[in-house]
Amino acid sequence: MSNISASRILTATLVLAWAWINLAGCKKDNSATGPSDSDIVTVTGKVVNGTLQPVASVPVLISGKVSVNTDANGSFSVADVSLPYDVTIVSGGDKTAYIYRNLARSNPTLYTLGSSPLPNSATISGSVYPTSAFPQPAGRVTGVGLVSTAGAAWTNANGTVSPATYTFSGLSWAGTTTISAAIFALQWNQDGAGLPLSYLLFGTRTGITITSGGTFANVNDTMSITPATLTFRGSIGVPAGYTLNTKEVTEQFSGVTVMLLLIDATNTTTFSYKTPDLLSGTVGLAAMATKGSAQSVAYASSLAPGSTSASLTLPAAPELSLPIDGAPSVKAGTPFSWNAFPNGLHVLYFDGPNGKPDYYIITSAASDSLPSLAASGLPLPSSTTYQWSVMGFAPFSTVDDATGPAGFIPPGFPYVLVAGTGSYAISTNRSFTTAP
Repeated sequence: MSNISASRILTATLVLAWAWINLAGCKKDNSATGPSDSDIVTVTGKVVNGTLQPVASVPVLISGKVSVNTDANGSFSVADVSLPYDVTIVSGGDKTAYIYRNLARSNPTLYTLGSSPLPNSATISGSVYPTSAFPQPAGRVTGVGLVSTAGAAWTNANGTVSPATYTFSGLSWAGTTTISAAIFALQWNQDGAGLPLSYLLFGTRTGITITSGGTFANVNDTMSITPATLTFRGSIGVPAGYTLNTKEVTEQFSGVTVMLLLIDATNTTTFSYKTPDLLSGTVGLAAMATKGSAQSVAYASSLAPGSTSASLTLPAAPELSLPIDGAPSVKAGTPFSWNAFPNGLHVLYFDGPNGKPDYYIITSAASDSLPSLAASGLPLPSSTTYQWSVMGFAPFSTVDDATGPAGFIPPGFPYVLVAGTGSYAISTNRSFTTAP
């Protein structure tokens, strides 16, 4: 899996379920008589972290209302809220604030970018048959994927023994303690660059029950199907000034990535790869391009394995406008601006040095200002150098669209290999120094 450098963002591995929620927002009534009853709501929401686990006992402040704390389930409720509203989450433990702008949703799920250990885990191991398929000669690989309602994982079988063995150690998930899973095994030949040449064998086993805390051995799979080898062709659109760094192709079932087929590190914008013809199997395609330290990723799922016109268009990352790099005497209320990310929302990130507050602002606008959160316990420190950058996530029309139950950050961010269809990008960063 190809890792995008993300030193200026939280480095927690984010493993999220992916769904796009499009909800219509309400507009505030600006008439002389004030807002109507339909513009006054009770906001009943939830705060979760990067692994979708509830965040308990954190203050939530909705504009114009008294701060409330989340309960043990990460839930909160605030009555008589005028639409639209801003909401701020203050994570005092790591001195981080998350500010969501211009919400009209009455049931938002609000995300912090930290993570916590998932409550359930198990170890699964087994063998891959037939024995005649092993040991593998040079240039041959067998991939093993495990998929459940809790997510997916993949590994390569060890081809030095007969039969081959695999292990998923410490597989973790949230939700129910017992899950049902399926195993997929696929064998293929590849060239010297690691690109597939032909597919040899495939097998799947369903109905595997996994319980948290358990060690499950001899979960075996037999490859008995010889899949046809198809050609998957297409092109990548790259914005001006960017260099294409990586193309990745995955095998998917029901839109879920179960196996990495290839990583192509060449910068050619057209491609022709070999993919397997598997019953109900589809292809996932992802690409990354960079311009200096700016990075852009686009991805698509459920593509036909024999497609001759697959395509992705990488958007340009947000470009920072104001303030200038190295700006001095910046204070709360100082405006920041950038160009809009296409069909997406923005995460404006103010990255302070160790021990100083960090601030995230989630907005669909292309400008905002440095927040003043002294009353919430995170005052802007004086004479301190900060870095700032903007991340873009698409497709989202409003922040309401991004606060549904499944979140706006793609699974695997900030890695290239993801499921779903969309794009994200990370701008270059600039610095500024706060006022004395």
